[in-house]
Amino acid sequence: MPIWQDGAVRRPGFAILAPAGARAHGRARATGRTEGETAVARLAPALHNPADMTRRRALLLLGLAGLPAVVLAAISAGAGQVLETTNFDAVNAVSYVNAAQCAGTEPVHLEWNVQAGSTTTGTYKIYASNQQPTAATGTTTVFCAEQDVPNATPTPVVANQVDSATVSSAVQDKDVSGATIASAVQYGCDAANEGKALWICSHLFNDSGTRIAAATGKFLFQVTAPPAPVGVRASAGDSALQVNWTAGTDGATVDHYVVTATPVGSTTVAASSGRITGTSTRLRGLVNGTEYTVSVVAFSKGGNPSAAGTATGTPVQVEDFWSWYKLQGGTEQGGCASGSGGLAALAGVAALLVLRRRRK
Repeated sequence: MPIWQDGAVRRPGFAILAPAGARAHGRARATGRTEGETAVARLAPALHNPADMTRRRALLLLGLAGLPAVVLAAISAGAGQVLETTNFDAVNAVSYVNAAQCAGTEPVHLEWNVQAGSTTTGTYKIYASNQQPTAATGTTTVFCAEQDVPNATPTPVVANQVDSATVSSAVQDKDVSGATIASAVQYGCDAANEGKALWICSHLFNDSGTRIAAATGKFLFQVTAPPAPVGVRASAGDSALQVNWTAGTDGATVDHYVVTATPVGSTTVAASSGRITGTSTRLRGLVNGTEYTVSVVAFSKGGNPSAAGTATGTPVQVEDFWSWYKLQGGTEQGGCASGSGGLAALAGVAALLVLRRRRK
């Protein structure tokens, strides 16, 4: 299965939600930073567990770092809303149609939520329009235009039906052809249409053919890829690689990066970073002595990938206390420079190395 723009393999309708600072794909929760001493105390039972050293070491480092939790959360359209479940910007309440979707090689994953007296029978008809939905005469419910209005002012309306679905519930999903959507509003899949807005509506028709309710959503065409990362470097760690890079220039704005490590000669990804908004990350859980190809790909908000920036690196096993600590990303200088959290981290690393030697 492919790795998605957030670095995970998942079904449409679900997304890995990033910590604060990253674009939200719904609702995310993150744990706060924990003091080093508290983390060591909490993880002490794991350190004495006869499980393998790699697992204990990973638990300790995660606790000491106080890393925010990455939460798998379902995306769900709100009342009266249409959204794209894999390319939805919750902060700005807008979905995206990217280059692959526009070309028809990937579907647009729509979800809508139509609030009406009855949503168990009838038909949903899905429309795309270049104009914002407006209220029909005698009602406050807004609907998309359902056909072209060439003489409309100040801008001609370009609209058409793009799909339909039999009603089964108020909240419903369907994959719709992005190429059909582009054709309905007469947008090409090129830079000339970058950033153009369109609206997608799901209109509910009862069994008598009367339009009774709707859900609407704003979409933006984003078909330009961001620049490829440059200067990718993969530095050795113990069962890990520290990866750094520089943002490229020219192209769409970078929303986030995904970094992966794959053993040289293999096509199976061994580690993935998930969404990264900075220009460095650490890939853990790798095999010492194995050479990896590290790939850094930039993504736009719409999910368009850049060309990959690559490097190779080989994790190395370290027995020396200070070298192992530094290879794990430790920054304390020791002595008076060490704070309470840093001292706890150093103590934890020392405990791990003692346990490691006892097993030999």
